[in-house]
Amino acid sequence: MKQGANAIGAWLADGWYSGYIGFGLLTGIGVEHIGRYTYGKTPAVMTQLEIEYSDGSHEVIGTDASWKVTGAGPIQEADFSDGRKL
Repeated sequence: MKQGANAIGAWLADGWYSGYIGFGLLTGIGVEHIGRYTYGKTPAVMTQLEIEYSDGSHEVIGTDASWKVTGAGPIQEADFSDGRKL
């Protein structure tokens, strides 16, 4: 941490949450019956930054609607059967 603007970064991809699982593509599982989205469609992250200052006080900063999100990152698919990096 430094004085001024700081950032926390995270890369998210579909994984088993919203990607293909096992024979999902062949059996048509998931909410849209296309083999994807077995547990949901939108990967998400929730994080908490805990800061302890030299005077012993502390501050907790958690994710909320004020956090910024960018578009697609370099990893587009990361499930067990298929993974690709753009």
